[in-house]
Amino acid sequence: MSDQPTDDISVEELPEEERNHKRRLDFFNYLFGAAKGFLCIAAKHSDTFKEEFFEFPGQLEAACRQAQQWTLRNYNVYFCTNLLIAPRRLKENVAACTHAWADLDACHPDNLHVRPSAVLQTSPGRFQAFWKFDEPQDVVETELLCKRIAYAHRDEGADVSGWDIAQLLRIPMTRNYKYENAPRGSIALFNLQYRPKDFAEHYPQLDSEYVEFRAIENLPSEDADELFAKYRATLADVVWALRARPPEEDWSQALWQLEVNLAEAGMSPEEMFVVAQEAACNKYARDGRGDEALWKDVQKAYAWVAHEKDILGIRQQKFADLLADHEQFGHQPGFVEEYIKWASARTDAAPVYHEASAFLILSALLSRSIRLPTSFAPNGIVPNLWFLILGDTTLTRKSTSMDMATDILQEIAPEMLTATDATLEGMFTAVAARAGEPAIFARDEFSGMLEGIQRKDYYAGMAEMLTKLYDGRTVKRQLAKSLIEVHNPIFIMFCGGIRQRILELMTHDYIASGFAPRFVFFSAETDLDRYQPLGPPVGTSDHERESLVEAARKLHARYDTTIKINDIPVRSTYKAELTPEAWQRYHKLEREMLKDGVESNAPPLFTPVMQRLSISILKAAVLIAAARDDNPVDDAVIVGESDVTHAIRYGHTWRDTALEVVLNAGATALEARLKEAFKLVLRQPGMSRAVIMRQLHLTAKDADSIFETLEQRALIRSSKKGRGAKYWPTSEGF
Repeated sequence: MSDQPTDDISVEELPEEERNHKRRLDFFNYLFGAAKGFLCIAAKHSDTFKEEFFEFPGQLEAACRQAQQWTLRNYNVYFCTNLLIAPRRLKENVAACTHAWADLDACHPDNLHVRPSAVLQTSPGRFQAFWKFDEPQDVVETELLCKRIAYAHRDEGADVSGWDIAQLLRIPMTRNYKYENAPRGSIALFNLQYRPKDFAEHYPQLDSEYVEFRAIENLPSEDADELFAKYRATLADVVWALRARPPEEDWSQALWQLEVNLAEAGMSPEEMFVVAQEAACNKYARDGRGDEALWKDVQKAYAWVAHEKDILGIRQQKFADLLADHEQFGHQPGFVEEYIKWASARTDAAPVYHEASAFLILSALLSRSIRLPTSFAPNGIVPNLWFLILGDTTLTRKSTSMDMATDILQEIAPEMLTATDATLEGMFTAVAARAGEPAIFARDEFSGMLEGIQRKDYYAGMAEMLTKLYDGRTVKRQLAKSLIEVHNPIFIMFCGGIRQRILELMTHDYIASGFAPRFVFFSAETDLDRYQPLGPPVGTSDHERESLVEAARKLHARYDTTIKINDIPVRSTYKAELTPEAWQRYHKLEREMLKDGVESNAPPLFTPVMQRLSISILKAAVLIAAARDDNPVDDAVIVGESDVTHAIRYGHTWRDTALEVVLNAGATALEARLKEAFKLVLRQPGMSRAVIMRQLHLTAKDADSIFETLEQRALIRSSKKGRGAKYWPTSEGF
């Protein structure tokens, strides 16, 4: 085939608007060819983002006219890389791909290993590339190809987050308003078509890829009901609902969740296929796309469970060290450190729990009075924080540590605790009554509420509403007899729970949606060296506590001030101001954490966690600065670089705990038994199979599954003699 351009426009020769319009029509017709579906175009300007959908090819003219209008109104304009079978930009709505693509960004097209069929220059030095297929290709395999291309050119500037199947890319011949006076760009179309095999030599599989697709054969003789009975002991509760009820919205997520849980229960890919085939959430049956697509999806889920979700493998990822050596020390002790010192001497609770309690008190006392204006929130970020304390047993004393903090707040500002231990509906009522004032929701056993949000129909959408409360947005909740409206909320959650139960309920949906990442997680295991046996009272006076309460009371009063405007008392608000050095240090932190999230083995999970945690650390820096004796200065809280590094010192641990939550989210009972068995081997290398079976009450079938899985994950090795076996750890853990 000819490799000469069929159409080319130079950057220097900016055409008239109608010429631009025609070139956009030509580009989309060339890219999608004879395919049909919905073309999504999107526009972004400042905080405004909107999407519209047009039938292709019939409404292509209207779509391009809309893009033309948006770009003339100074919007950045984008299109979804693939046509959709329904007017929502979801992965499940992409049925097939007419091309592969790469958001090259700063990577020049000359660096590509396979010449593209189309090249867009979106602004000076910024490019996108497309490779047309000779016929539509499978969605999963195309997405993997796009990922290979992006990572192959990462060091040359390609965007490694631009390979998603529902990715938005810039529409050609529109302006990039991120750059001042940027021209309209250019299009180059070439008469080149490819098959997936044409890329194999030039873009081989990545080390992180874990699935090689094979043909379906040797299906089990059991039907889905028989397989459910066979694996009843290891199936998570959510599987039954996913099988029986079609999802209201995200079919892709529902099917993936079903497949992952089936794999974790021990099913083979063939057994998973039989169950998924007749499940109510089978999107492929809904769309009439056949069994081959479902079989590929099943294989991908099975391989993901076996490899990418392997905790040891992800633990080996190198995440950035958030603090330099010289930043580890030198922070002046403040309220947080004084609280931890006092509380640690009064109880054998894990010290990290007292850390959560100290920041809770600061957040509760200061979040009404302080705002941090930013480029994305000119009216100011509220320094409210959410806390979720995880423990393995009652000996970690999570409830004790939480009570110590709430008792202090009860003395200083009891009205803040109005939402404590209420139902969700009661909580909304309480928060609505405290517009503009902190409202604390304290619950030392949060798993029951999480389960209710997940499984009860009348709690539908509750996680999203709680997230809006965190962000300070107006929320409306329709009750049976009334409508509750919450305005200007300052909402703080202080919750705890048994780690394993919380992790079982903390699904990937909660992480990807942003609900879970808004929590700062604190986790500890039982430490018998800290255990204090029951004994006689050590005294009736606690001068240190009295000093802490007085310090907290004075801090609250320092910021809880009023001024008169037209003789009307108005409560003061203090503006947090970061010094240039503090902003620079925070930006460095944010870049490092986002880079780790995007380049991780699971970007959709790690990226939102890293992004939200960065903001939580920034809020903590504001609270630490506000608690210093030299603040406020006039009507401002000055936040210095040392305040940011002080907060990062705590945030480093917060990040590690958040990663633990991501790695174990949705963990099944089987995963818990795997960890229990591994811990026994780790504590006593050479432990016999019989001893482990007795201690964990395992059947022979359970033991076979557990030991085989641990060996295949390269966590343990065995020496076998006759029917017995002994086990040794090959690593230090999950």
